[in-house]
Amino acid sequence: MHAAMPSPFGGSVTSRSLTKRASMEGISATSTSLYLVDNVGVAVKTPTKDNRFWITRTGARRVPMSELAKANANIWIHGMFEV
Repeated sequence: MHAAMPSPFGGSVTSRSLTKRASMEGISATSTSLYLVDNVGVAVKTPTKDNRFWITRTGARRVPMSELAKANANIWIHGMFEV
């Protein structure tokens, strides 16, 4: 989660696998949620390398310099890159 973004904001998720899918569960001013399923629609409880997807989050929020961990960066990444 992060501080709230003003409208408009949005996003999307695009699967990159033939056997597993990522689906957008919700998007708000403070977070993006998705879930993983196989082609039958069964929830994936243990992700594998076949759970590949692109996620895009659009929108912008001004961040005061005092809130940045590094004065020249403002990138938030939360996720799993490889299992």
